[in-house]
Amino acid sequence: MNPKNATGTGHISLYLALDESTYFPNNSWEVYVNFTFFVQDRIKNEYLAIRYDDGAVIRLHSMKRECGIDKLIPLQAFKEPSNGYLVDDSCVFGAEIFVIKPTGKGEAVSIVKVPAQAGNILRWKIANFSNLRDPEYCSSEFNAGGREWRIVICPMGDDKDDKAKGNYLSFYVRLQGSDDFFQSKRKLFAEYKMRVLDHPRIRIDEQRSELNFFIYIFIL
Repeated sequence: MNPKNATGTGHISLYLALDESTYFPNNSWEVYVNFTFFVQDRIKNEYLAIRYDDGAVIRLHSMKRECGIDKLIPLQAFKEPSNGYLVDDSCVFGAEIFVIKPTGKGEAVSIVKVPAQAGNILRWKIANFSNLRDPEYCSSEFNAGGREWRIVICPMGDDKDDKAKGNYLSFYVRLQGSDDFFQSKRKLFAEYKMRVLDHPRIRIDEQRSELNFFIYIFIL
């Protein structure tokens, strides 16, 4: 309580510390815990409960053997007789500690260099757009970031989206791959831009029947 390095001036500071006598070989250890501090109101025989960092799990190790709350209770409130925290110059503190066992699960994310933009651009020109009747159309496959992709458009909106159906042009990027890739539940992070080209110099009737799509994809 009130360690020298605490920054809680004017407050009661309370810390949880791992016993220095606890032995771990080669200092290669770590303990995951969450905990709650208690301060007893000795008049009402009740406890003020304060969870550390809203119940966050804390990692303790050889370089960090303690953690706590610098500003647990203001000194003025702590010393106020009606609060019951300090009675006959004595007080009662407690802590409820849960040790979290590691699950052994982890996730690896590979960071790769962003590919050159020139190799990741697809331009898809669609003629007679006003005559398209199928629910969706796909571009040819193209490679970006070592993966195959397609652009997918739904001229009358995506049937699976009530707001888009019949009101909007739906426009997607679709990753192509084998069943093994998708069944493995692997994650792929990509950054992309979708653009529809405006034709300021083309007549209105031609503009309505022809669209140009551009896409840029970067695998992160």
